[in-house]
Amino acid sequence: MGKIRTYLTKIVGVAGFQALLTRALALAAAEVSWLKTVSVQADANLEGFEDAAHSLSAEAVAAGGTALLEQLLGLLNTFIGEALTLRLVQDIWPQSQSDKSETGTKEIPA
Repeated sequence: MGKIRTYLTKIVGVAGFQALLTRALALAAAEVSWLKTVSVQADANLEGFEDAAHSLSAEAVAAGGTALLEQLLGLLNTFIGEALTLRLVQDIWPQSQSDKSETGTKEIPA
């Protein structure tokens, strides 16, 4: 979450990122119940994620992190559109791109 936080706070500010992350967390917590113990602080840092992660399996932690990132990217997609969201992801994680030549689509790992 650190890379996306750094990148987005430059664009929307800390308060803007905090608002996006708070909404994404609320949506993700509906999917992954342990995320209900996590909160977003005024500085847009997650509180309780690491503490909860210590008592959970790696799979549960990955599911929570993936759900949170998916919701955050979904909100960005809604607000700025698919093309800009994809560009943002490519800027943040350029090494995560892999072309799928048979379909012409891009695969973006969470």
